[in-house]
Amino acid sequence: ETIALVGELPRPANQEAYERLILGVYNRRSELVNGAPSYVKASDGRFMLWHDGRGWCVGFASDKGRPRGYIRLSSDKKRLEDAIGTWQVNTEKGLGSWLDASWLDAPGLRLLRHVPPADEVSVVGERTRDQRDAEGRKRAIDLTEGTMETPRKRSRVDDVETRVAKARSLCASEVDARAHELMEEAVREFIAKKVDGAELERRREAAREQAEKEHPPLSALDKAFAAYTAAAAAEQAAEAKREAAEATLEAALHALEKKGEAGPSGVKAEA
Repeated sequence: ETIALVGELPRPANQEAYERLILGVYNRRSELVNGAPSYVKASDGRFMLWHDGRGWCVGFASDKGRPRGYIRLSSDKKRLEDAIGTWQVNTEKGLGSWLDASWLDAPGLRLLRHVPPADEVSVVGERTRDQRDAEGRKRAIDLTEGTMETPRKRSRVDDVETRVAKARSLCASEVDARAHELMEEAVREFIAKKVDGAELERRREAAREQAEKEHPPLSALDKAFAAYTAAAAAEQAAEAKREAAEATLEAALHALEKKGEAGPSGVKAEA
């Protein structure tokens, strides 16, 4: 499974550095951390996403499992698709724990699931300042013309993700019951000391996945949501490429327009 942290963070002094380090594509690891899936950043293995017991956080891989990181999402749900809420960013310089850091809501930060490979996903935090400025100019024009729909689109996406999470919760009791059935043999082997705790946890995760696949409505929901998020990621990537091309075009036009203002001799022409 591949996920992506995308969007923009609030504007503390370290915003740009955080976006460059944190935002991007994350690949799921085989190792569970605190009984939950964990993810490593595709372009920089120093950074990971894990559940620390209180919620999800992103920080250095060396701190995995600890309540310490750059951003966090408070949730006791140990499946990302079940976690609902607003991400927060640590506004202190350096890493912060859940208790001793100052945290600021980051409503512009979103997590996409089932995304394309890393080179096909664009992350806002990896754009240059010129590209962001060009995007700002474009948005200003759109607002003036009444065609800016990004907030509405974001609200629609957030609404869909909330509805999906709630729909999944409706299937939880049936899925749990089936998962318990599938785990009976593994529990007996664990009690008989034929398997250790790590193997029991691996089988628990496998039983949960199998139970979900055997649940037709939930399986159909997951398949449809995967297609939806993939399409959303592709749309975002296409939009980011257009914005980057526009920024490059703006720079080329600006250079020639300045030359035109100066005149053939390099002196600005008089009106």
